[in-house]
Amino acid sequence: PFARLDHTYDDASTASLEWSGNFETLHFNNIMMEKTSENSLTGQYNLAPVDEHHLSVGGNFRQVHINTDADYDQQCTFEDEPFDEYWGSLFVMDRWEVTDRLALEGQLRGDWYSPNDQSDWSGRLSGLYALDEAKDHILRLSTAKAYRSPLLALREIHGHFLPVGQGLYIFNTDKSEDLRNEQNLALEAGYSGRISRHITVRLDKYYQRYQDLLGYRVGKDFWGLSHYTADNIAGADAWGSELELAYQHTKGKISVWYAYNDFQEDQPRQELRALLPAKHKTGLTGRLFLPNGWTFNANYKFTNTTPGNPADWTDHGIVHRLDLTISKRILDARGELMLGVSDVFNHTEDPYLGAVNLTGHEIPGRTFFVRVQYRF
Repeated sequence: PFARLDHTYDDASTASLEWSGNFETLHFNNIMMEKTSENSLTGQYNLAPVDEHHLSVGGNFRQVHINTDADYDQQCTFEDEPFDEYWGSLFVMDRWEVTDRLALEGQLRGDWYSPNDQSDWSGRLSGLYALDEAKDHILRLSTAKAYRSPLLALREIHGHFLPVGQGLYIFNTDKSEDLRNEQNLALEAGYSGRISRHITVRLDKYYQRYQDLLGYRVGKDFWGLSHYTADNIAGADAWGSELELAYQHTKGKISVWYAYNDFQEDQPRQELRALLPAKHKTGLTGRLFLPNGWTFNANYKFTNTTPGNPADWTDHGIVHRLDLTISKRILDARGELMLGVSDVFNHTEDPYLGAVNLTGHEIPGRTFFVRVQYRF
């Protein structure tokens, strides 16, 4: 479930408050039994304290509760279950119109979470410069620092697996201690331009440096049984480019785009617990404005082979995807009713279960949905 409340004050400042929850009961292939709940509350206030600044401040609180159980000894559990974890964060964002052509955007966020009383931070600084007075051509340069904390399953889970039949593994998973947060440092550059009244172009390039990426170290005990322990293995480099050309008219908009992404880990066959990015992706997006408040959208995307975890090379093949929606403005244009279907071609992916990765879920294929939105 998800609920959000937005409000605009008389001085044009705005505020929002939102809550979301995730609740799951899982019995996974005789490997793990768990019940989880996650509640998250976020508030944000936006204002313009002076003419040149647009400021946003806010915070988030999140609570996770997990119960694990086992039918027999050869199943995964949390050592200290039931397990509770708490997160708290504060953030601030500011856009400063330095001159008519130059703007600076800064973001800073600090997070604290309960395991071992840990804290970390993330931030972003961007500069946008208009090459002309009409601001038809804009350059952007950004730098950012982000992090990802280790999954609960990496920090707390342990299990002992014995050969009991086809499909069961013969290994132990050991609880990991002193895992550091994965870190990401990024540098981005971009250009957006209006070539004519109806045609725009956008070009973005990026480089990212990853540090302390998590994987599994494998050891053997006296009996030759494999032991998997999560650890900060090494880093990686990533880079890529994105190009989009769009045509917009009063009747609608159409755009074509292409993206190139590459990724190089520091060590050969480095365990990453993840798929690598597909190198080539391209797509076509169309929007058509119809009479009486109707709007039709179509999004097509092609993705070439997605390389698997370097440790096991379980690649995923070429994917074609088409999403369609049609929406109608209702209630004096204060509301919207949307009907849609995602993945018309019905491409279903089985769970990706990399080395000791118990968090994979099936990616569903063709999905129909209805969305109702109302502004008050």
